[in-house]
Amino acid sequence: MQAITRRLGHQSSTASISSFKSLYALSDHHYGVNNERYVSTLATKGVGHLVRKGTGGRSSVSGIIATVFGATGFLGRYVVQQLAKMGSQVLVPFRGSEDSHRHLKLMGDLGQIVPMKYNPRDESSIKAVMAKANVVINLIGMQLCIFSFNSAP
Repeated sequence: MQAITRRLGHQSSTASISSFKSLYALSDHHYGVNNERYVSTLATKGVGHLVRKGTGGRSSVSGIIATVFGATGFLGRYVVQQLAKMGSQVLVPFRGSEDSHRHLKLMGDLGQIVPMKYNPRDESSIKAVMAKANVVINLIGMQLCIFSFNSAP
C-alpha cells in the first residue's frame, strides 16, 4: 500500500484507496464499509464455536461443525462437498488406510475438512469424534434387504 501511495502521491487514505481501485479495476465487493480490505479468516469465539465470517461460499465460515460418518463412501463425498460449499467445518472419521480420505480434502479450504481416525467398535473413540460437532450425519451402511415384509417378525 505504501508503494501505491508513493506512486499516486501523498493523498488521504480514502482517496488513495479509491485511486487504487480505479487503477486496478477492483470492485467495492472486496472492500468493507470503511474501505478496508476484507479478508475472510477462520475466527473463533468462546469454546470452539465458529463465528459466521464472510459473504458466504467456500471461504466463509457458517458455524456448522459436522461429523460425517461414511464420508468416504459413494453418497458421503457429495454430502461433504455440499457442506464445504456452505462454509462448514467437516470432521471426517475414517477407519481404513490413511489414503481413504485424501480425495475429500480437495473439496474444502485448508483446515476445513478434518480427517480423524477412529475405531467403530470403541465407544470412546466414537464419542471423541463427535465431541466437537454440532451436527452428526451417519451414512454408514449397505443397501441390503434383510427382511421381506412377509417374513418380518
